[in-house]
Amino acid sequence: MFSVENGTVFEVEEVDTGIQNAVIKKWYGKEMKLEKVEEGNTRIYKWVKFDLDNGDYVDDITNTDLINVDGVDYTPVDGRVETDITEELKEKKLEELKNQYLQLIRDARDLGEDAEVTRLQQEYQQKKTEIENA
Repeated sequence: MFSVENGTVFEVEEVDTGIQNAVIKKWYGKEMKLEKVEEGNTRIYKWVKFDLDNGDYVDDITNTDLINVDGVDYTPVDGRVETDITEELKEKKLEELKNQYLQLIRDARDLGEDAEVTRLQQEYQQKKTEIENA
């Protein structure tokens, strides 16, 4: 069982101590909170509110409180703001690719495999270009 007091959600448990019934309240979370989820190339910031009937958070499509994303305030539509993260995901992929190939190239260089170093460098450049142009 849950209760909401002053914007805070508590999990409520009644315990029979043998002498009397005690009520134990455990902090569960805020009644309203901002969630961030990623779907494909989109990051979604959305207001959710705690639903006492099902004991979980649900989308609050009526909430029009501003949502701050990277220092900019946005007015949500249906309780949410969506941002395109395509470039951010590309940068992350490029960094992972770079780290992977740097290690492979170092290992090949340490073994004196000059042909393998050249092949890996060319392969890296090709994959890098593919990611940048995607």
